[in-house]
Amino acid sequence: MEENKSEKLKKYQAIFVKLKEQDFPGSEQLESDYKSIPDRKKANKEAEEKAEEFFKKYGVGNRLEINRPLERMEAYELLLDILITIDAKQFKNIHKGTPYYFFGWTTFQLRDFSKAMFYMDAAVNEDLKNDDIKNKKSTTPALDFFLLPRKFEQVPSGVSDHLKLFEIIKQTLKKYNADGKSKITIEDFRSKFIEIIVYSNDPKERSLLTALYTFLLEYAEKEKQIKIRSDTGGSIQPFINHLFDGARLLESLLTIKGATGKGLSQKIESLSSTGNLAVPNLSVTPFSKLFHQNSWPNSLADAEPQYSCLDASGVKFKDKNFACAYIIRNATGHSLLSDDIFDEKTYNILYNSLVNSIFWTIDRLWLH
Repeated sequence: MEENKSEKLKKYQAIFVKLKEQDFPGSEQLESDYKSIPDRKKANKEAEEKAEEFFKKYGVGNRLEINRPLERMEAYELLLDILITIDAKQFKNIHKGTPYYFFGWTTFQLRDFSKAMFYMDAAVNEDLKNDDIKNKKSTTPALDFFLLPRKFEQVPSGVSDHLKLFEIIKQTLKKYNADGKSKITIEDFRSKFIEIIVYSNDPKERSLLTALYTFLLEYAEKEKQIKIRSDTGGSIQPFINHLFDGARLLESLLTIKGATGKGLSQKIESLSSTGNLAVPNLSVTPFSKLFHQNSWPNSLADAEPQYSCLDASGVKFKDKNFACAYIIRNATGHSLLSDDIFDEKTYNILYNSLVNSIFWTIDRLWLH
């Protein structure tokens, strides 16, 4: 049975006092202050300022050192639930960038990266309602998180998650450039890809960024799970899902750039035409020339051996990676009962083939 408003407020007051170590302003005062926040559509700047003041006063905040992130996350969930209970219409009208940002920050500290990206994106969505931010005249902590900090000293309040994401992107690009003999700079990646997605008129396109960041951030978690898993194996669902997310991201990047066809192979081929070299394209060799006719590999167990075989035969960087990505997409998209081929070496090869295919796509279709 769902708790009523007074029960929720009583619970929140106890959490507030515990985490913020100060007296709670009062339930009646909270309700009064909440209802007094102006409608942002009628008074944009004043409404945002009042909302910021409200969440600063009644939110539990966070600390630079990891300090009870689960309790703080749950506190913000409870606070927003209380506000919806008080007045659902007002909840839609007020600026909620602050609580969403703290949601993202605390869940990042919990290493729930998918949830962290969801709430960071929600904060960005709120922030982009401000014309100055939408027109790139100013920025916010959540927006800086997505755009990657240009300098370490620009990280808001020393929030370590900004640096962690920045370092992972930087190291991923460094490895991709070395392996693929490419020259993607983080500045080009930011200005020609990230900013295009973040400031798109279609908010759902940011799913490409949340998916990319989550995929890269979760690799270390999956690598750790493989390393310490039971010696008799067990569930492979986390690894199947992670690889599928990477393959689906790759397919989505191709789709948004106009790829056609039913499956990943057709979409890759549709953007690999060499008929017009002035048009950016993938330039990937058709799989019919890479795989033996009538015996295209479809099992996940085929992915690593196929990659290694193509690598040993001197196949180009782009071709061996896209070929492996194609196998991963087919195998992980249909069943959770694939062969358990997961060890650290194999998983690293499969993961990197997806990363290389993703960044090759971004390089060729966005940065060229």
